[in-house]
Amino acid sequence: MPLVFNFGRRKPELRVQQHQFIYTGYEGVVTRRNVIIEGPTGLGKTRACLASVLPYLLSDPEARLIYTSATVTQVCNVAEEISEILLASKSALSTINATIHIGAEKVKNEYTNCFTRKLNLDNRNKNLSQEQSDISSRNCKECKYYRGLRSNSYKLSSATCLDKHELQRIKESGNCPVGAMRGVSNEARIVVAPHSYLSDLFWIKKYFGSLEKCVIVIDEAHSFLSAAADEPFLSISVGQSSKSVNRIGDNYPISSILEQLNTSHKSDNDLIKSVKESGKAVLHKIQIALSKCQSGQSLKDELISEDLFEFISNLDPKIENFLNEVIHQCDHLLSRNDTKFFHLSAENLSQLFILLRECIRSPIEFFMRYKPSEPSAKIYALHPKTKLRMRLGGSRSVLFSSATISPVTDVADMLGYSTALKIKLNHIFSEENYKHFFIAGINTSLKDEFRDNERSQRQGIQSLSNERVLSLRDRDILTQLFEHAFRPARKKNIGIFCNNILMVQQVAELLRDKSEELGIIVIGFITSKDSIYSNTKQWLRENHEFIWRSILGNQGVINFSDEAVGQLFKDIGKKEHKEKLNRTVVLCAVQGGTLAEGVDYRGDAMEMVITIGLPYPPPSEEILGKIKADYWNMFYEDGRQKAEELAFKQAAFRKLAQSIGRAHRTPRDRAVVIMVDERLLGIKNTSSKNNSYEFLNLRNTAKNLELLQKPVQGFSKNIVIEHIQSSNRAKINEHIKGKNKNWAGVSDADFISFADMEKQIREFYDTKNIQDT
Repeated sequence: MPLVFNFGRRKPELRVQQHQFIYTGYEGVVTRRNVIIEGPTGLGKTRACLASVLPYLLSDPEARLIYTSATVTQVCNVAEEISEILLASKSALSTINATIHIGAEKVKNEYTNCFTRKLNLDNRNKNLSQEQSDISSRNCKECKYYRGLRSNSYKLSSATCLDKHELQRIKESGNCPVGAMRGVSNEARIVVAPHSYLSDLFWIKKYFGSLEKCVIVIDEAHSFLSAAADEPFLSISVGQSSKSVNRIGDNYPISSILEQLNTSHKSDNDLIKSVKESGKAVLHKIQIALSKCQSGQSLKDELISEDLFEFISNLDPKIENFLNEVIHQCDHLLSRNDTKFFHLSAENLSQLFILLRECIRSPIEFFMRYKPSEPSAKIYALHPKTKLRMRLGGSRSVLFSSATISPVTDVADMLGYSTALKIKLNHIFSEENYKHFFIAGINTSLKDEFRDNERSQRQGIQSLSNERVLSLRDRDILTQLFEHAFRPARKKNIGIFCNNILMVQQVAELLRDKSEELGIIVIGFITSKDSIYSNTKQWLRENHEFIWRSILGNQGVINFSDEAVGQLFKDIGKKEHKEKLNRTVVLCAVQGGTLAEGVDYRGDAMEMVITIGLPYPPPSEEILGKIKADYWNMFYEDGRQKAEELAFKQAAFRKLAQSIGRAHRTPRDRAVVIMVDERLLGIKNTSSKNNSYEFLNLRNTAKNLELLQKPVQGFSKNIVIEHIQSSNRAKINEHIKGKNKNWAGVSDADFISFADMEKQIREFYDTKNIQDT
């Protein structure tokens, strides 16, 4: 068995699924094919990925592994695991070394605190004013102490990993940790970085070097796929001056690039002059074309959408020749050391033109939208493969790994990898570890359903920021749910994951009003500036601080961020802290957000998950989903349904699956899962006034549920429906039973009340107590 399972504090867990993962990944690396693997949570995917690639790294001294994950926290966890393996196996892996690359801000502010402390103690900087110290603590370029050490001579020895602990040691030795991290990224055999580093062509070249002999692992691949599908391919801003260009978001303010071209280099270098003149000419053409495209449009705040053809038709027919010439000139500049002060301008200009050239060559693959009130345009790639081809196309093999990337064949289509090796591994959890329920009676869609009586009326979607997505009837049902779920879960940790931030705010508001009655303490992270939620936001902060100081005993400046909230929730899950607090702790977060994906709430850190709603795109994004569905419809004979699944439905259910999976991180974890949204049952209440239900296609509903963890894939039991009017209960009962008579287990007994749910939850937790003793 590969070396990675023979070392470290964890004992080898060589399950059948791990063998399948390793051998499929290894075959992809050896045969230069891409690999897509859905592997269950708790499998040990990090070590399985390393086991897949290590034989290739050991066979070729020039071979490298770029391991990426969704967040910096996940990157650091992977790096620590690699460090543990290398430390314990120096002789066997003596030719391998590794590093993280997580960005200067994280290094200097969170992992090493490398500026403020040094500036306060260093005599060489004793004459700095406090204002200068504050600037230096935030900006690498203003750091006088490290200016001469930024490009230090740190060498990465074999069988070691430059992780966050090594960065701290580098800082304490008087060297610049940022310079060390950046300096070794090109030579390390393994580099661990966030997905975002694969979003920039020049960052790939600068920090990872040539990808020709690189294997790229994309862990948490559902997040990467979502970003590739949903984020703009290119954002062009005209007239909005900005001091920096956010290349991670492919955002290019033309005015800023023009300013950089004018001021970045005073040399008389002929090549620089030519780049400036040619670049300015092209940028002015883009400005004029965008202005023409926007002229005559309404100046209302609503979104206006256009395809690319009008925009491109307003450009000079020879524009592609100009683009190619400037890109070629920029490449020459970037290879010369004597023009290093012009590099930033050249990189921005070249990458903008490379992306724009792609749009001009194949406009049918792109879609442009903009707000007339803002002189900017966002261009979306209708097929994610466009981005992947540009950024990862030169690599030896790409391995996509996730616990929620079903169906793998459809994912291969979305990635443009029809010949990739594909495998879906069975989950490793016992069904006895789950107790799941479906709640009918609430439809969380933000579509304008025009619910039209005083207990269920909602405002229209045009005032989304102030919309009350929870009607009075919804609040009644959720209150009943929380009462019956929280009572048997007393003193446990509960996660509530909502379909959008607006729902998080309103659920938190409901919990605030009922917190004393329910006996709970709620934490969460709300970024909304809406004044109507300011009291709830402050309340969450106060709860966070109370637990942090009074229960955990921490002192100093409190860190109130989504990452800090997640860590606090895990810490309070420890037995000694739970007993001291003696209350139920509830975490409120958004599905698809930082707290709902990629965080391990192991064991008692989360013993119940409640998901509210389906994270479909909001109404403001519906037009983009429709255009994507129209595009995908061209490729499939089975038509519209398949296109909609690829365009947005599958992504929504992957986010839901991630939220559900937060409570099951190891085979021993046991938790209650409660899913709130009647659309999961193939029904939709379209009008509370008339008590009218629309019955959806249950075949499609069942197909969507297959994207969830296996124990909750079918609504064959525990459908909480007794709180709905009897006439509707009979229709729903008949609908589900009639359409699913071949599904074993659907009977009258499976339609239950909130009281039945409470009883089952209590029995589930009592059974666990018996087993533990």
